[in-house]
Amino acid sequence: MFKVGTADRFSFTELDSIAQGDAVLSETLRQTGLVIDGTVGTWVSDITAFAAVLSSWIPPAVSVEVLLTAEGAAARKTLIGNPNYAPMGGACEILEAANKLLATLNVTGQPNLVPAQVIEALAKVVANGRDCVVLTFSLFLLFDKLPRLTTQESREAEVESFLTGLRPENPCPETLQVALRAKAKGTIAR
Repeated sequence: MFKVGTADRFSFTELDSIAQGDAVLSETLRQTGLVIDGTVGTWVSDITAFAAVLSSWIPPAVSVEVLLTAEGAAARKTLIGNPNYAPMGGACEILEAANKLLATLNVTGQPNLVPAQVIEALAKVVANGRDCVVLTFSLFLLFDKLPRLTTQESREAEVESFLTGLRPENPCPETLQVALRAKAKGTIAR
């Protein structure tokens, strides 16, 4: 309670000034929110456009089993000859980092600045891109590089180096691992 004649007393002018300050603060926060929303919206738009380009680099899916047969030769050639293969791994790294940054903008207990579906869709593009890189290199190794290596030891070393260097979340399909190891040992002709 305010006492008349003490330092705790506020005049109507001071109260009016405080109320105006609250209104200015509210408007400033509203304007800041609009700028943040616009900036985040631009980031999301740019990052999803980048993801669309990366997705366009990934050839249509074909089962590993088909890729290992004569029937899959055309699809193998498409994968191995993909002109976007070389930049795909780096693009996946960039997209993953951007997606992690977007995810940090969503604070628990607050409205999401970036829809969860966007973050999930971008993560899926990264996973698909990495899977494509692993599959493409596996096929290149199996059908191109291993046949040119002259010793079993060099073939086995090449295969093990590749397989142990993969990320746990993007392993080489089991069927291809078996084929690579058999090719390295010289037990299949593929």
